[in-house]
Amino acid sequence: MKFNLRLIVSSDSDILYKWVNDPVTREASFNTHVIEREEHDSYIESIIKSKTESQFILEIDGKAVGTIKESTNQPDIEITYAISPDYRGKRIASLMMHFYLYNRKGRFLCRIKEENTPSIRMVERCGFTFTDKKKGVSYYNINR
Repeated sequence: MKFNLRLIVSSDSDILYKWVNDPVTREASFNTHVIEREEHDSYIESIIKSKTESQFILEIDGKAVGTIKESTNQPDIEITYAISPDYRGKRIASLMMHFYLYNRKGRFLCRIKEENTPSIRMVERCGFTFTDKKKGVSYYNINR
């Protein structure tokens, strides 16, 4: 198997749009409304141009299986992520997180809805520790 974690490009917009509007993804997101295509495409272009945010695609044997985004405009580097519906339950998120964190330094943060048990288990497997809970959101950090 060949693994590749790469920055997103404009042509990734179609697959990311499919993933972002998947019902499970919407339910796990803080903003649960369906994302309109124009809004999504504008967002993707803003991420590509951003100096404080970067988004990556994990490919396995050339097939996109997940995405992870970092926001560096705060003391902690906040990480958000999503897995293709076709690859959920296969520990792809853990693999992607390990690839992302490899050789990165800093204090990383994941904010997760407290009812999102699969995501909580994943970050704990990756070494994140629970640090706080506010208004139904659990905060997990890791220092590297």
